Amino acid sequence: MTSKDTRQDLTSLRPHPDDDTIDLGELLRGIIEQWKLILGITVLGAIIGVAVALLLPRQYRVEAIVTQPNRAAVQPILAQQISPIMLDELTQTFLLNVQSLNLIEQAYTNTGMGENAAGGTQTEEEAFSAIRGVSDSLLVEPVRYEFYELSNEEKTPLNKISVNLLSSQPRKAKAFIDELLSLAEEKTLKDTISDINAVKSIRIQTAESKYEQLLKSAEATLMREQQRVRQALSVAQSLNIDSPTSWEALVHGAGNVQMVNTSATEDDLFLHGTRFLQARLESLNGDGANQLFLEGIEEQVVDEKGNLTVVVTTPSQLQGEIKALQEQNFHINDVQLLDAGATARIPSSAEKPNRPLIAIAATVLAGFLGLFIALVRMAIRKDD
Repeated sequence: MTSKDTRQDLTSLRPHPDDDTIDLGELLRGIIEQWKLILGITVLGAIIGVAVALLLPRQYRVEAIVTQPNRAAVQPILAQQISPIMLDELTQTFLLNVQSLNLIEQAYTNTGMGENAAGGTQTEEEAFSAIRGVSDSLLVEPVRYEFYELSNEEKTPLNKISVNLLSSQPRKAKAFIDELLSLAEEKTLKDTISDINAVKSIRIQTAESKYEQLLKSAEATLMREQQRVRQALSVAQSLNIDSPTSWEALVHGAGNVQMVNTSATEDDLFLHGTRFLQARLESLNGDGANQLFLEGIEEQVVDEKGNLTVVVTTPSQLQGEIKALQEQNFHINDVQLLDAGATARIPSSAEKPNRPLIAIAATVLAGFLGLFIALVRMAIRKDD
């Protein structure tokens, strides 16, 4: 390639009048010339940011720490065998009730969170929207304090639950959380005791039903025995058999009539004589005679291993079960889920808004906005 061609190629690299290449020096000079505009917009944005930060209400994270109930506090429920309940089940039911929309609505109404500063109340639609908002804002989450064992790094969480709410009215939020916890505790205990009493009632009715079946069966057996004794008494009277005898005595004469029969069958009951049969019939007609014919009831039971066994339940066992069940009574005042420390607390500092951050962010954004406007003005002037 010749030197002439090389000069022609180099000339093609020179900037042309219509080239879009940015001259940084010119750009900086243009920005500096508009420093008043940029500074004014930045100051204005900073003022607006500070004003907004000051006007935004402070929001506090009101929190209550709920621990798993002490076994001693709920011992009557855990010790009963009517409907076995585990401590974890009570805790889970309580946490579900804490998040129940119905209980949240009751606590919202009871604590007057729907009243505004002027003393007025919200409309039904406004109250429902507010309750939904509180329900969505309410956080129920585990509190984890992690401890490291010396042998390994397994983490052991404690059984503590945080119930917290971010609110601009911390005192009302505290009253609301305390009321909600109280309502959740009451409903949990009422539902649990109600379930136990329902199972108790079913078991009593089942035992009474079985006992009634045994009584009816005993009555039927008693009636059959009475009828059999009456028939035997009628036969003995017709044969003039007054004292126990036997077939041989009846056949071989009166000399052997008074011989006691030791081998008479059930069908030969009349051989016992009228005196014995009348006494027997009087005994069968007496009060409580059906108790003599009460027998146990057989039931097929499948054990934990799946084996089928036959269990005989006696009438006395049924009566004992009925009496034991009737004596077991549970009251809501006998148990307690929440300890004295399960109350909401208001922190000393607000969580929101972060006023310094808002002011700084507004200032920075306003500065960028002023710089952008300055660049736009420069571009417009250049085109003109």
